[in-house]
Amino acid sequence: MIVIVNLEGQESTLPIGILLAMADVLDKYISLPPTEANDNANRFGGYVTVIEFDPNYPQDITRYRLIVSARCGAPSPDKSLKYRQLADEKAFRLLGHLIFGHLTSRESSDPSIEKYPGAIVADGYVFSFSGLPADFDEAVCAVVAVFLGLLNREQLLAIVERTKNPHILEFGNLFEDLQKLLAE
Repeated sequence: MIVIVNLEGQESTLPIGILLAMADVLDKYISLPPTEANDNANRFGGYVTVIEFDPNYPQDITRYRLIVSARCGAPSPDKSLKYRQLADEKAFRLLGHLIFGHLTSRESSDPSIEKYPGAIVADGYVFSFSGLPADFDEAVCAVVAVFLGLLNREQLLAIVERTKNPHILEFGNLFEDLQKLLAE
């Protein structure tokens, strides 16, 4: 088992949990019937980046720790490097925008200069994914954060409200944990 020490000096197995949850969520995404919105006939994975930050000092971007930067699933070999760069970019961009109260990278996105949605804030962490259409990158992050107990109902609904991304709840409803959370 891999154990890391978080910013408070406590041991954590969160990186393993992130990767296991991400694998489960990606399997569900890949099993969806292909549609124009999800393009899952051609997408089988990507890269995840997770950063821990100190929520007491979100303006101090020097108080962070990269927790995970890893390939998940089977991204297209010709796009792997691009997906990794985009996952990192989304995460660090959102980290830099915490001071403005941003909850998602969508709030600072600009596709014309390759600044895409696909990262969210969840209880002292920034979750980012790249490899799926942007709405699904964002949805995957939200569902994984719910699985890990890092997003409650109100926080999830705040992200949905800010992003106007219908796929977060649509995709999330495929998972029992998220259905229970929304029913509370």
